[in-house]
Amino acid sequence: MITFSLTPVISRIFDPSDFGVAALFVSIATIISVAAPLCYDRAVVLPEEDERGALLAWLALLSLIAVSGLGMLVLGLLYVFGIPLPFADRIGAWIWLVPATVLLMGFIKIQEGWLTRSKRFKVMAASDVTQALLTTGGRLSCGALWGSSVWALIAGQLAGLVGQTLLMLRMAHPSSWSAPGARSWKALQQVAREFKDFPLYNATAAFTLSFSMNLPVLVLGYMFAPEIVGFYAMANRLARIPLNITAHSVRRVYLQRAAMLRNNGKPLRGMLTKTTVFLVLLGAVPFGIFWLYGEQFLTVFLGERWRKAGHFVEILVPWLYMIWNTIPSGALMVVLRKQALWLRIQVGGIVTRLGVFLVAYLMAATPEQTLTAFVAVSVLGQLIIIAITFRLERKDWEQRAQRGGPNR
Repeated sequence: MITFSLTPVISRIFDPSDFGVAALFVSIATIISVAAPLCYDRAVVLPEEDERGALLAWLALLSLIAVSGLGMLVLGLLYVFGIPLPFADRIGAWIWLVPATVLLMGFIKIQEGWLTRSKRFKVMAASDVTQALLTTGGRLSCGALWGSSVWALIAGQLAGLVGQTLLMLRMAHPSSWSAPGARSWKALQQVAREFKDFPLYNATAAFTLSFSMNLPVLVLGYMFAPEIVGFYAMANRLARIPLNITAHSVRRVYLQRAAMLRNNGKPLRGMLTKTTVFLVLLGAVPFGIFWLYGEQFLTVFLGERWRKAGHFVEILVPWLYMIWNTIPSGALMVVLRKQALWLRIQVGGIVTRLGVFLVAYLMAATPEQTLTAFVAVSVLGQLIIIAITFRLERKDWEQRAQRGGPNR
C-alpha cells in the first residue's frame, strides 16, 4: 500500500518514456535472478531436517554468486570485443548494474526460503515494507531534486533492494543456516545430487515463467516507443497490487503446509480445492473493479498523460486474476516434485506467447490489439495448469494410498 499511495506523486514527476526504460532494466534483472540460485531456494522448505535445508540454502547462495559473476564476465567480454550489449541502446550504462541487481534479488529469495522454513513470516513482512519504503522514497527524492530521469528510477530500485538485504542480514543472519555439517563440501555434493531436479528442471521452468511474465516489456520495447513500455509497466504494476499484497505470503504459507501434509502422509486435495476457491472469491472484487473502471480510475489517479495505462489495465486484468488463482497449483508442482512437467508447460506457454507477438508484429497490430491477444492465450494457459494440477494430486494420492497411506 505504500507504493500504491505514493504512485500519483511518482506519475506526475516521471515521464512514461523514462518509466519504460527503468521497467526494461528491472525486467531483465528479474528474469535472471529467478533462476540464478538454480531454485535451490525453493527446495529449502522441503527436507524434514534443518541440516539438509541449510545445505540447500548454501547451494543456492553459491549458485547465485557464480551466475552473477558470469553475467559480469559476459558483459565485459562483449564490451571488449565491441559486440553491442543487449538493450544497451535503451538502458545505457545502467546495463552494467544488472549483475549486482541480480545478486541482491537472488539473495533476498534465498533468505525468504530459509525464513519460510523457520516460519518467521513477520521478518519477511518487515523486509517487504522496508523495500517498498526505500524504493518509493528514493525515487521521490531523486525525482523531486533532479526531475524525471531513468537513473532516478533505477537508483530508487537499488536502494530498496539494498535496504531489504541489510534488514534480513540483521534480523536473520545467514549464520542461522550453519547447522552441523552445513558447509561441508561432501554434504553439499550429496544434497546437490539428491535435489538435482531443481537446477535441471525447476530453474529452467522458473526462468521460462519469469521470461514469459516479463515478455511484454521486452517485446513492446522492441516493437514500440519507450512510452508504450512505460504505459504497460505502470498498468501492470497497479493491476498487480491485489496480487502482490498477499501472493508471496500465500505461496510461502501454502508451500510450507502442503509439504508438511505430504510428509505426514496426508491428502492434499482438500487444501488445494479450498485455497483455490478462496483465492477466486477473494480476488473477484479488486480485480473486477480494475477490469470495469481501470481507465477512469487511473486517469484521475495518475494524471491525464497516463490515460493509455488505464486502458492497458482493463486489458491485463483477466490474465493477472488467473495468475492469482493458480498460486496453489504452482506451489503444489514443487511439493509433488513435478519439475520436468512444469518445465514443459512453461516452455509450451512461452512458445505460444512468442507466436502471438510474432503474428501481431507481422500484422502491424496496435499495442492494444497485441496485449489483448497475449492475455487471451495466457488465460487459457492458466486454466490448463489448474486442471493438470488437480489431476496430478489425485494420481499422487492414489499412488501413496497403494503404498499403505491413510484413507481420505
